[in-house]
Amino acid sequence: MVKLLADKKHEEERERARVRIAGEIHDTIRGVKQMIRGLLPPQLDRQGLSSALDSVFCDIQDVYRFTIHAEPDRMDAELDPVAQ
Repeated sequence: MVKLLADKKHEEERERARVRIAGEIHDTIRGVKQMIRGLLPPQLDRQGLSSALDSVFCDIQDVYRFTIHAEPDRMDAELDPVAQ
């Protein structure tokens, strides 16, 4: 794809490659931002571990297009209230 950007003979292909690369960069930046937020989600302080995990699982589904099936609410009974 980078070769197409350097090839002046194929202007339309070069533009499609540039758009595709720009889209991939944008998606990568969005994914990194999601991961950074997931390291310490604001919900953890405000609403507890179960809510924070639910939020992270939703973000993962939005960004990476796969679903995590979990029941974080069941953990609350197992954890020390300080850890929640």
